[in-house]
Amino acid sequence: MLAFSGIATPESFEKFLRDLGALLVGRERYLDHYRYEESDLRELFELAKKEGADCLVTTEKDAVRIAETRACPLPLYYLRLEIDIIRGAADFDEAVGRICFPQNGSRSPAG
Repeated sequence: MLAFSGIATPESFEKFLRDLGALLVGRERYLDHYRYEESDLRELFELAKKEGADCLVTTEKDAVRIAETRACPLPLYYLRLEIDIIRGAADFDEAVGRICFPQNGSRSPAG
């Protein structure tokens, strides 16, 4: 498989795949929040074929940047990751409230 991602820490994504037993024959790393161009996708599929990959895998965050209607010569999968906040959940919720709802810092409509 060939892994590609545009995330802050691609090493952790790649390690996670290997820990699941994936054999990575190649990887491509892009800048965080990278907007994939058609030429990028063409190059990825060409590289995957050259390296003998049977599929490509990316993150869910990256997958949403690829048109669902795009024809893919190899299977293209994405990995959905979820996080559990062990400590500091209240601080996290407060930060999300300030960022997403700057008017009142609250995530509830009543504020």
